[in-house]
Amino acid sequence: MRTMKETPMRRHAFTLIELLVVVSIIALLIAILLPSLARAKEQSRRVVCGMNVRQHVMIALGEAVADNGNLPDWHNDSGRWGTEWQFRPTDSIWPHTFDIDARDYLVETIKAERDIFYCPSNHDEWWNRDDFWRQNSKSSVFGYAYLAAAPNAYTHWTYYTDAGTYTSWSGAGKPPFATKLSDRPKSDLIWVDNNRQVGSYSWYRYDIARGSNHFDDNTQQPVGGNQGYLDGHVEWVNFVMMRPELKYGFVFWW
Repeated sequence: MRTMKETPMRRHAFTLIELLVVVSIIALLIAILLPSLARAKEQSRRVVCGMNVRQHVMIALGEAVADNGNLPDWHNDSGRWGTEWQFRPTDSIWPHTFDIDARDYLVETIKAERDIFYCPSNHDEWWNRDDFWRQNSKSSVFGYAYLAAAPNAYTHWTYYTDAGTYTSWSGAGKPPFATKLSDRPKSDLIWVDNNRQVGSYSWYRYDIARGSNHFDDNTQQPVGGNQGYLDGHVEWVNFVMMRPELKYGFVFWW
């Protein structure tokens, strides 16, 4: 009779079929979980993006309170910054292009960090890059659009109407957007997510830079954007609820 010590131990090995079953189950779980993880990641980025817009709105409102109700002209529409850059008839008129002295004021005096100028959902290599941060000696390109305090620009843009057409603003009557806290403009938007459509390039420029911060690669359409208002609140708006609010040349802003 063998003792326990003398009894050889039997080892059970996995068969090929068993291994294939395990691998298949793991692959199935990954296929199920990955879309959920991607959605959760984008949702967290959307929250951070909304916080960025809120910071910009609060800064603008704070500056207005300190300046007799005048919203800051980060585009240098009034020539305050002295670089003679933005919103002249011969210059480009883009709501996401800013005077570089205004940008430096935001960074050096207000202590705003560079990351709040770009949406985390729009890849860093596309927008938060050095050639946008300092486009040239006079301007900087942000990942958000500032629509306030640019009366000279308003006369160059055209605006979508309820009739489905575009009309210009002559400078009389309600302004399209506010320049002062006391204004009652047609739209009380101040800061918004970048949702810009460029002619035949659609939601892209002529290079990899995408003009929409929150974009669905499957549908090739934006999914929406954070919008900051004159009363200080920020809300998410789905793209199906948006319309091309303004345009300049062949560029549309939603």
